[in-house]
Amino acid sequence: MKFSMIVACDKNRGIGRDNDLPWNLPGDMKYFRKVTSTTSTDGLQNAVIMGRRTWESIPPEHRPLSKRLNVVLTRNTEYHAEEGVLLADSLENALTMLESYDVGEVFIIGGGSLYEYAISQSNCQKLYITEIQNSFDCDTFFPEIPEHFEEVSRSEPVEENGAVYEFVVYERLEH
Repeated sequence: MKFSMIVACDKNRGIGRDNDLPWNLPGDMKYFRKVTSTTSTDGLQNAVIMGRRTWESIPPEHRPLSKRLNVVLTRNTEYHAEEGVLLADSLENALTMLESYDVGEVFIIGGGSLYEYAISQSNCQKLYITEIQNSFDCDTFFPEIPEHFEEVSRSEPVEENGAVYEFVVYERLEH
């Protein structure tokens, strides 16, 4: 099953600090919600796959992410999440599990180690990256973009809360 990744990162590829976002960019959150919720086929629902710590970093009142099938990766067999949230112990098992659902697009939404692993997989097709031109104090980072991805679109710069950012989409080159 093919999947995409979506992330916001600063100019040093920083994506977070202490399991939280180091910036407040409502425009980016709106973009994230729109991209991960909108399907091209009626009747389908997109899925978001995230690590347990990313899941726990989402404010409880926003969990699970609405209008999306939420999948949390954890190796803890005793872990419990809200009703309707799927649990898997690996990305491969999560993707296999999603094959039995009517899913539009699948998005990896974090965190750092899941991005690191997923970007090297051949079924990773698209990267939706909010490129923040500022630098923040981060302890978690997005991996380098492999050369087999090419930029296919870039928005005009947006300025918000002292930060400047652009929405950039990369696609895997076919060989």
